[in-house]
Amino acid sequence: MLNEKVVVPTCKEEREELFGALKHETISIKCEVEANPPPTSFHWTFNNSGGDVTEVSPTRFTSDASISRLNHTPVSDMDYGTLACWGSNEVGRQRNPCLFQVVAAGMGPFLNRPVNARFSPSLVAFHSLNFTFKYLSLQRNGS
Repeated sequence: MLNEKVVVPTCKEEREELFGALKHETISIKCEVEANPPPTSFHWTFNNSGGDVTEVSPTRFTSDASISRLNHTPVSDMDYGTLACWGSNEVGRQRNPCLFQVVAAGMGPFLNRPVNARFSPSLVAFHSLNFTFKYLSLQRNGS
């Protein structure tokens, strides 16, 4: 351990992840970080479609080693937006959060999991219910 580099947590996936969910459908979001030493705690926030940022109660997520899991159930249009997750360790707090967009399923070609790297994403925007949603149009590579 003498030559190991000590670093604050960083997202294991360097890209924003996209989740589609129906109202009253629970999705499980996994925030995974890399750090040395391992993270000692996690922190989540939610930025809804109206732009309000709120802290997520620690009772709504679990943490184990380098992973924190949050179950999110949209009930209204204001429950769609961006979840952000930070890890902290003895060195400090993660500088840039891991980001997860939660959008209404049925408004595009969504699966109830993050966009998989096997697909080539192209960004599409549309307006619905006075909000602008962005989603990924999935096309298989080579098709």
